[in-house]
Amino acid sequence: MSRGYFRFPAVFQSRVVFTSEDDLWEVALAGGTARRLTAGRGSFLSPQFSPDGRWLAFASAEEGHVEVFVMPAEGGDLTRLTYLGSLSIPCGWLNAETILFRSTAYEAHYVAGLCTVAAAGGLPRSLRLRPASSLVLSETGQAVLARNGWRAEPSYWKRYRGGTAGKLWIAPVLEGEYAPLIDLDGNLACPLWVGTRIYFISDHEGVGNLYSCSPKGGDLRLEASHGSFYIRNPSTDGRTIVYHAGGDIHALDIASRTPRKLTIEYHSQRTQRQRRYVEAVKYLEAADLDPKGESCVYTVRGQIHHIRHFDGPASVKCIPGSRCRLARFLSDGRRVIAAVG
Repeated sequence: MSRGYFRFPAVFQSRVVFTSEDDLWEVALAGGTARRLTAGRGSFLSPQFSPDGRWLAFASAEEGHVEVFVMPAEGGDLTRLTYLGSLSIPCGWLNAETILFRSTAYEAHYVAGLCTVAAAGGLPRSLRLRPASSLVLSETGQAVLARNGWRAEPSYWKRYRGGTAGKLWIAPVLEGEYAPLIDLDGNLACPLWVGTRIYFISDHEGVGNLYSCSPKGGDLRLEASHGSFYIRNPSTDGRTIVYHAGGDIHALDIASRTPRKLTIEYHSQRTQRQRRYVEAVKYLEAADLDPKGESCVYTVRGQIHHIRHFDGPASVKCIPGSRCRLARFLSDGRRVIAAVG
């Protein structure tokens, strides 16, 4: 089994889609061999299944800025939906035709707000619930809103207790009056509404764990914990909650309240770890000509290269394991001095 680092899981019935090596992969909820869904030039983040499981919304930097895209859930052509020129990341579906995403496009000072865009295309629309990082609705239309700083999950700033720490707010309808859901001395994020309970991440006990409470903010209970690893990016289809912790994907069966780690057979050519050849001129830091004009020393990517102008091979003159800078010939033309660190 080849190991990978798995992030941003999304679940629909027996399927889980996740991000690894900046691409989207699919695996069975029971575990097994992962199948690559994308092979693009940019990163693919935060996949979100549509309510019927037919489509995947996700964020990608395929064309420059991180924007919202959609594609068939089994794989296929990508369709770009937003052109906001700003960080835009899906955080769910408002309904079967509308993608919910957070973006800094409509706010000042890099604050995120919630927006929607039709999966079929069209202009995005701000929900004017700023600032906010995610939103979930119950079957009866009640809304829970997560207000965080510019980071949407606690793991980015562990045990933060400052003024932009995440809080959860609840309203009887999406456009209603919001009130605090629960008072915890921590950073709360990523709410999920499943049945009669609201699940969320909180680090009020020191580490970001998965908790749940009633819609009135009572009956708080711990649902999943992984020691010193923060639980990140939970997602649900109403029966199962998936999340990642420590680079692994875990699934929590809501009925039995039992989490388990997905065993994933992951076979990748590991493109980002393969060796590559770079043009030295792009990384040239310094150059110096010897007193006789017969050779030069070049500092490239922390190494010193000695090259004769007319004959002989290039040689590396540097201390192994060190980074060298500002190489210069001494007056005898044979020795080189450099800063090493």
